[in-house]
Amino acid sequence: SLMTYGKVGKQEFENAVKKHKPEFLIIDTHGGADLQNHQSFIYMGNEKVYPKDIAERGICARLVFISACNTAPCYNDVNTVANALLEVGASAVTSSYLPLDVDESSMLYIRILNQLNIAAKQDIHRNWLAFISHILRTSFIMTPLVENARKEGAEHMDPMLIGKVNTLSMFFNKRAEIYRKLKVGEDVEGIKYDLSHAVPHYLMYTTIGRADLVMFDSSMKKRQEEFQKMMEE
Repeated sequence: SLMTYGKVGKQEFENAVKKHKPEFLIIDTHGGADLQNHQSFIYMGNEKVYPKDIAERGICARLVFISACNTAPCYNDVNTVANALLEVGASAVTSSYLPLDVDESSMLYIRILNQLNIAAKQDIHRNWLAFISHILRTSFIMTPLVENARKEGAEHMDPMLIGKVNTLSMFFNKRAEIYRKLKVGEDVEGIKYDLSHAVPHYLMYTTIGRADLVMFDSSMKKRQEEFQKMMEE
């Protein structure tokens, strides 16, 4: 966390990344678009970090998730923070088209961290593209589920139920069915969700780069075993 560095700015941001050399970097901050200069930026403390700053300082990680507003706007823009990260070596960067709610966006990357621990050990997602796309697409399902449990009390936060719904949502036909039920107010695994304030965050993010080439070892290992078995037969 950059908070451990006291004063936070461009230099502290660079120092933290170069010190820890993360494979996966989550940037949780404020951001925006400079419409006069046609580029996006993120804040580190009171300082704006532009694409040029990232490129010149070599601030990079292989995988990056930017939890900041308007860092990939699709209007009046030619240079983004994500583009700069790719320029200095990132394989894939996820950033947002639109403003983000701080609570909802934080919940999203917490889900990424929780699910990543599972995906790294089990053959669930073949590559980073499949993984990050799944997390974003199911945010519309998981957000109201968690919010419902919060309102009912912590004792109603059933991890088995959340796990079951999350597993079902991995299959396209099941995910479509869950979407339909939520929309019309039907039960999903015995619980109804209020979607009146649910935000479709999966529509707000974009992933650029070659996330499809970042493979999970767990998936590769299983496919190698299957190939070996096929050759032996």
